[in-house]
Amino acid sequence: MNILAEELNTNVQSSYMNEGQIAAQRGDIVINHLHGSTSLALNQGKLSLNGLHGHLVGAVGSGKVDVQVTEITEDSSLSLQEGSLVVSVLEEPRHNLQVTAPTLDVSEEISSCTAASTTSTSLKLQAGEGTQANTFSAEVVKGSAKVQRQDWFATLGIKIGS
Repeated sequence: MNILAEELNTNVQSSYMNEGQIAAQRGDIVINHLHGSTSLALNQGKLSLNGLHGHLVGAVGSGKVDVQVTEITEDSSLSLQEGSLVVSVLEEPRHNLQVTAPTLDVSEEISSCTAASTTSTSLKLQAGEGTQANTFSAEVVKGSAKVQRQDWFATLGIKIGS
């Protein structure tokens, strides 16, 4: 399936595309539970992926990106030219993670993990138990990135507590 638009404002509850392409000049794109293989390009706007289960090649020109990575079925990448990025991963990720940004904020629970290697501008996190795993790579050229843990309830969109 291919979706091409000048402006795309959408909220998709679940997407199960074997192969799909989403491209827009501007917009506000929310996709919950993205499965399969997706190529995504957004020139300007906001992108929110709540529960990535599959393969993604994504590029955002400028804006705000929030992605919860649950399972990566093949090496995947996401680039943001200018803006802010938040990457959330499970407590015990089954994939490798690489994030680079001029300003990088890594939560304490991730930075203190023995599988994590961090600098002020990069994070490398290896999947548990030394298993061979696919890698999710994210790069911010101009802007900031934050890497944090997500809980199982967050992947379902459930908020616990106050």
